[in-house]
Formats: sequence, structure tokens, C-alpha cells
Amino acid sequence: MHAGERTIEETLREAGLRVTSGRVALMELLHGSHQPVALDDIDLRRHPAVGDRATVFRNLHAFAEAGIVAMLRGMGKRDLYELVHDHRHAHITCTQCGKTACIDGAPPPPGKKVKARGWSNVMPSLSYTGRCDECS
Repeated sequence: MHAGERTIEETLREAGLRVTSGRVALMELLHGSHQPVALDDIDLRRHPAVGDRATVFRNLHAFAEAGIVAMLRGMGKRDLYELVHDHRHAHITCTQCGKTACIDGAPPPPGKKVKARGWSNVMPSLSYTGRCDECS
């Protein structure tokens, strides 16, 4: 954690969420991940402090509702979660296996092939999710 950064507990409180040991452990897990995480990627035996599968699911959705975690819907056929960052970046998903990774920097222009280390045939596309006025 760098000088001036909020603690996990402060982040949860400022988002209007109750601080629990499971939520802190889940936030630490997300903070330590260098790519978006799916619910199935979280090894509950290695990280028992995060709680059971249902608790992790509810907490991930609570974090997303509070705006501290981004939920990437349908990336690689499953929902992925990552902490909301201060820097802009895009995501790349393998069309074969569904693996998703972050690409730092502003999203590339649509329709132009992009070079990404360790990837081939990379074509950018921009996807947004949100809620309409009726559902908000």
C-alpha cells in the first residue's frame, strides 16, 4: 500500500459496507490478483477466510454495487471481478480458452489489430454495461 492510499477497511466503510473479516480477506485476494478473477477461480480451501461460495458471491456483488469492484459480464463466458483502478485499461479475452487479462493504457481504436505480448489475432472491441433508468 502506497502513502495516501486508503486501507481496505476505509474503502469498505466509505462505500457504505460493513467491515467483516471475510470481506477484508476477499478484498486482499482481489488486490493481490493481477488479472480479473472469476468466482470459480477462488480456491476456498486456500483462502478459507473469504467464506463459503455463497458468501463470496454475495460479497462480490455487494462490492460491485458499491462501485469498488468492477464486474466484467460475459468475458470468456463467465463473470469476472476486479478492483476498480485509478488507471484506464482494457481487457482481452482468449476466444479459445476464455482467459481474460488486463491491457494497460487507453483502449485501442476499434477495427485496428493490436499487438499484445503473448497474444495473436488481437482485434479490439469496446463493451459497456450499465442499468437503464427503469432498473436503477
